Amino acid sequence: MQSVATMQVKNLRPDQVLAADVRDRSGRLLIPSGMSIKEKHIKVLMSWGITEVTVRNDPDAQTEAPSTPEPTSPVDLPPGIQARLADLFRHADLSQPHMRELYALAGIRMMNATAEMA
Repeated sequence: MQSVATMQVKNLRPDQVLAADVRDRSGRLLIPSGMSIKEKHIKVLMSWGITEVTVRNDPDAQTEAPSTPEPTSPVDLPPGIQARLADLFRHADLSQPHMRELYALAGIRMMNATAEMA
């Protein structure tokens, strides 16, 4: 049987799996349930002021959200999407981890929207 625990973000370790969606104060989804935590996720959570998350204690738990492709860098995105993102993020400092994460998430959403239209 799978158990869950609430943990302080500062105590998270990479490869722990979220048991519940993580949302910001206005309800926007930051990280979906089932996602395997990476170091960059911990930094993003801290930058958004998230202090606690619910994680699975089951070692056999799913390690990735089932349908969320995650590009490792902007070069994994099709050129048309890269061009749109370059325009949208032209004033953003992509050397900041939270901005890189937003850039990647925007790219994923654009890829998903393009795939749904096809």
